[in-house]
Amino acid sequence: MKSATVSFVLLVTTPAVFLLAQSSPLPQYPAAVSIGLDASGTQQCGWYKGNRITISARSKSEEGETTDSLEIYNDKTILITETEHIGKLNTKHQILLLDGYWMLARNADLPKDAEIDYLDSPLLFLKLALELLCMTAGGPPENITQTLVLDLKEKKHVIEVKSGAAGLEIGTPWSLLGKVDLLDQGRRTFDSRVDFKHEEPGYVVIGGERIKLDQKEKARREEMLLSGRWQYDVNLPGLADDMPLEGWQIFSIGLIKRQERGMMYIDFGARPSDVRPKSIGDLRKLPHSQ
Repeated sequence: MKSATVSFVLLVTTPAVFLLAQSSPLPQYPAAVSIGLDASGTQQCGWYKGNRITISARSKSEEGETTDSLEIYNDKTILITETEHIGKLNTKHQILLLDGYWMLARNADLPKDAEIDYLDSPLLFLKLALELLCMTAGGPPENITQTLVLDLKEKKHVIEVKSGAAGLEIGTPWSLLGKVDLLDQGRRTFDSRVDFKHEEPGYVVIGGERIKLDQKEKARREEMLLSGRWQYDVNLPGLADDMPLEGWQIFSIGLIKRQERGMMYIDFGARPSDVRPKSIGDLRKLPHSQ
């Protein structure tokens, strides 16, 4: 996974790699990547219908801040514009998940053989922000007509969000202080401070199998500053087929297989593609496996 400015939060992740004998059946993988915004226990919460969301996350103890602006077209197509602010240095890059079968990157230095992990950090913080708003705002965004003060101390409910093989957990007891403000009919801003117990779990789940970790960190208190803007844009257009792809790297998503010493290694991820379409529409016409 890429290093994130908010490194105080553990993104529990290991590559979803299986080592198989030649005669072993392939593990069951999804046909395409879905961002999973309809998989939450609070999926009926009105905050989940937002389709233009900007989130800034940082540790109170660290200098930098990461801001993600997300345009959510559907559960398999999302455009992420990420800006990292460290001192006077600002870097900006974009990641596009297209139809669940393609991943595109612009101005991004993706880790080799772990390119798809780049989606995890912004999606985890998106899901965390939505979960916290669902729990603390007392209702859907349209019910907020003036400044709403958020103040919650939670002793029982653990928040756990996932993206691919990565996960983020807010352990109990945790507390949240902050506010939600009305911008206009379709937009809200939020600003919060979350204090929680952070503990690395003793296992990760890969392909439905629980894998025990060799070491487990001691629990510690952490503080996260989470702010941003929420919007439901009824006029959000679909991703235009004539959008040019000059300057974008293209990766195909699917099974990745490699042979080594008589064994087959199977992974589900993104790999560089040789296709060179001129536009989104041209890319959508191509077979997914290229």
